[in-house]
Order: sequence, then structure tokens, then C-alpha cells
Amino acid sequence: MKSIFRILRMIYVLDKRLLPATVVNEICLTLPTYIDTLLGAYVLDGLIAGLGLRAMMPVIFAMLGLRVLIRSIGEISQQIVWSREGLMHGLFMAKKSDKTLGMDYEELCSPAVNKLRDRMNQDDMHGWGITDVYYYFSEGLGGVISMITALIIVVPMIRWSLGSLIYLAATAAVLAVVAALRGKFLKRSQELADSYENARSYAAFYLWGGGVDYKMGKDIRVFGAAPMIEKAVSEDEEEHEGRRRYVSYVRRTSAFNGAFGGLLQASSYVYVVLSALHGALSAGEVVKFASSLYSFWGSLSNMMTMSAEMTQASKRMEDTLEFLALPEKPGGTRSPEAAEKYSFEFRNVSFTYPGSGRDALKNVSCQLTQGERVAIVGLNGSGKTTFIKLLCRLYHPTEGEILLNGVNIEEYDFDEYIRLLSVVFQDFSLFSFRLGENVASAESWDEDKLRSVLKTSGFGERFDALEKGGETVLYKNFEEDGVDISGGEAQKIALARALYKDAPFMILDEPTAALDPVAEYEIYSRFNGFTGGKGAIYISHRLSSCVFCDRIMVFDSGHIVQRGTHAELLAESGLYAELWEAQAQYYK
Repeated sequence: MKSIFRILRMIYVLDKRLLPATVVNEICLTLPTYIDTLLGAYVLDGLIAGLGLRAMMPVIFAMLGLRVLIRSIGEISQQIVWSREGLMHGLFMAKKSDKTLGMDYEELCSPAVNKLRDRMNQDDMHGWGITDVYYYFSEGLGGVISMITALIIVVPMIRWSLGSLIYLAATAAVLAVVAALRGKFLKRSQELADSYENARSYAAFYLWGGGVDYKMGKDIRVFGAAPMIEKAVSEDEEEHEGRRRYVSYVRRTSAFNGAFGGLLQASSYVYVVLSALHGALSAGEVVKFASSLYSFWGSLSNMMTMSAEMTQASKRMEDTLEFLALPEKPGGTRSPEAAEKYSFEFRNVSFTYPGSGRDALKNVSCQLTQGERVAIVGLNGSGKTTFIKLLCRLYHPTEGEILLNGVNIEEYDFDEYIRLLSVVFQDFSLFSFRLGENVASAESWDEDKLRSVLKTSGFGERFDALEKGGETVLYKNFEEDGVDISGGEAQKIALARALYKDAPFMILDEPTAALDPVAEYEIYSRFNGFTGGKGAIYISHRLSSCVFCDRIMVFDSGHIVQRGTHAELLAESGLYAELWEAQAQYYK
């Protein structure tokens, strides 16, 4: 119940009009049926009593007018519900997205949060999450309104006797047993559903789970992998006993629910007939009593089902509620003071990735000053990219501290701090937005500046060939006329994005890995130009880039093992010289 109330409160916060409109809509859907029953009973008793049409017309017109009014209000409320139900779901998805985008990056990448997000996605496979809870709530609410209305009609008509008490006591006992059985049925069906939904499913992955995209299609065709995938999917579907057990169990419980509802409604007719035979009810009251009691039991059966379903739906949302309640790591509030030169200092910084048990960096100390070009080199896994992530405050030091102009970077507001850094990550991402939006990271951009940075990054010739220029949509995910780009072109766009930001420090993590030798040479040749006056941190496995840098730091197993210029390090018999000679021999 706590989860249900939290979800309903969240629905109300997301859209304050939806729940009130739902209540009005369910009332307007329920009452016309009872008005018809009351009107039919009144006319039947009036005809038997010999009342003329003229005598009955005021009541008939009043009830028909009330029915028309209720239906009119119902049409309006229903349109509100239909339009705002989808809006509420969209707002909820945006809420989850906002939570993901706003979380501290280190927490978002932690194993605990990743497991929680996996459970969230698994839960969503069972239904539509918050929309399920809302649907069962609205259906159950309609049942409650129908039951209350039926009781208002039926209770005054009951002739309290021993037979009536026995009937009500027996019905209450049956309801208690059935309610307990339904709870067990639903729990068991959920366990069966979990057993096959949580199992590895080739069909879920390859057919509708997003496992295959158009990029994977190339390898499937070139290497003839389609038969292998088809066989795995076929065997997965044929041998999945969990799915068959679930379907079979749901069929049996549905049959039970139907039989139970029919039994209750049949018993109501028996009770009404016996009451009429004893002369306790008029003809009109028989119609009114039977119809209302029939509706009551039908609504009760439906409400019990909806209540149980809503309970299960809310349980499936508990992982989502836990995710939304995760605390966001508090950031600093200071703004970096304007300075002619910004300088970073690492003081005995160590870092261990959560769950790894091994230091990615250990006691790293160094300084980075604006205007200086620094190359960071080392073997894979030596800590180079981790160093950059710490500098960007995507992760936080396990030990030690990082200072900006003498102040711990954790004291700065993150958005203010990150304005000082412009980064091309090794695993950068471009988005299925317009080219201009990708470069400017905004919905609008300076066209001249866009053209300039794209030219500087080596994308100028391709840009000039694009009919829509900056309005060109990248990739075909959402637009048929989207443009696919190569890995090298994507890297040039990412470099242009870093140039467009024009931050005091530029960080380039393998910025030429996907470029051909000619394009790489052009980037190196212009390196001094587009980093002039900035701090430049350059990470690359191609050590020819180090020739352009003022200083080189060599990483190995999380430590800085060498520092110096290209000439100084070549003169030493160390790791840098070994790496240089290993690459240089292919160019001699």
C-alpha cells in the first residue's frame, strides 16, 4: 500500500488534472447503468399500479435529463483522461531520464546502480510500469463506485431475516477464502513470469530487445551468422518451459475467477427470487434489486482482481522508486574566479574503481598549466583515461585531492567547473540530432563559428558538400534523410565540438585513432594553432604526437614513471624510449 500511495502521489505531481478527471470519468461511466435500472423499475411499478404516461413523465424526463448530463460530463472527462494518460507516461519517462542525466557519473556507473537499473528494465518487461498502476487503479476505482452505488440501492430493500443473514454470512466467508486464493494465484503467476523473463532469451535479445541493429547486420551477412541466430531463437522458443507453465497457470486461474464471479451473480438471482416469492418485493423492486445486486458482485469480483493486479504492478515498480530516490551527490557552490592562467594540481591522488579491488591510479602528483601542451602516454590500462575522468570530475579520488588554482575542485559548482574543460573522449558519442546541435551542444549555433571549427578539424570539405549544412541530421535513427558518417568523420566532428566550446583547457584522448595518416598529419600540423593559449592535454598511442608537446608524462600501472621532453625521454633508457623505438621501426 505504501508503494501504491507513492506511485499515485507521483502521478498527481506529474499531472494534477489526471486523477481528478479519472474520478469524474469513472463516476460518469458507472451511474448511467444504475439510472437505467431505477428508471426501468419505476416505469414497471407505475404501469402495474395503473399510472398513466402523463403522471410518470416528470420523473422519466428528470432521470433521462440527468443521464444525458452525466454522459456529457463523462465525454469531456474521458477526453481529458485519454489525452493526459499518455502525457503522464511521457512525463514519467522524462523523470527517469532526468534522474539518469542528473546523477553523479561515478554513482551512475557503480555496480549497485547498474544492477538496480537492470532490475528496473526487467520489471518494465512485465508491463508499462506506472501506466499499469494507473490502469488498475482506474478500473478498481470504477468497481468501488459501482459497489457503493449498488449498496445505496440494495440495502434499503433488504428484508432482514434469518435467511438474509445466512446468505450474507455465507457470501462473506466465500469472499474471504477467494481473496486469499487470488493472492496466492497472483503471487505464483508472478513467480512463473519472473522465471522466464529473467532467463536468457535469444528471442528477446535478437528480435525485439534491441540486440540487432543495422551495424550488426553487416557482420551477420558477411559471416553468414543468420542460421546460427535463427536456430538459437527457435530452440529458445520451443524449449522455454517457463513460458508454457506461466500461460497454462494463467488460464487455470482465469477459469477460476470466471467461475467465482458467475457463482456470486447466480446466487444473487436465487436470493432475489426467494425474496420475491415470499412477497417481500414488488415487480419493479425485483428488477432493481436483481440488477443492482448482480452489478455489485460483478464489480466486487473485478475490484478484487484489479486490486491484486495493482499490488503486483506497484511491487514491480519498487526498483524504479528506489532508483528515483537515490541521493544525488552534493556538489560545490563556488564559481572559478577569472584568471589569466588556470592551473590544476594532483596531490597524491589514488583511485580504485568500485568492485575492482585494484588501484587504477596510485599516488599521482603533477601540475597542468594553461598554455602548456602535455602528452600522456602509456600502455593500455596504465591509468591515462582514468586520470582524465578524475580531472573532469566524472569520478572522485579515493585518496588525495585535485586543486584548481589552489582550491579543491569538489568545492566548485560542477557546471561552472566543467566550462573550463573541453574534451574529446576516446569513446566519444555523437547524437542523432542536427550536425550543428552536435557541435554546439545546443539547439542554436553560430553558423560562421560552426563552419570554422569543422574546417579546422578536417571536416570542412564534407561539410561544404552537405545540402542542409548545419541542419543535416546525423544518422538515420529518426530521419530518413539522415546522413551516415564514417568513424574518421565522426572523430573530426567530435574534435570540432571541443573547438567550438573554446574552453581554457582542451583534452584530447586518442583524437586521431580513427583518422587516416594524411588526416592525422593535418591535425598535428594545426595542433599549435587551435590550442594556442590554451592548456592542451593529449593522450595517444601514436607517439609521433609527442613531438608537438612541451612535456610528456609516462604512465605505467597507475603510476607516473617518467616525465620530460621528447628529447630528454629518448635519452633515457626507459619505457618511453622502448615504446618510441617499437613504433619508429615501422617508419624507418
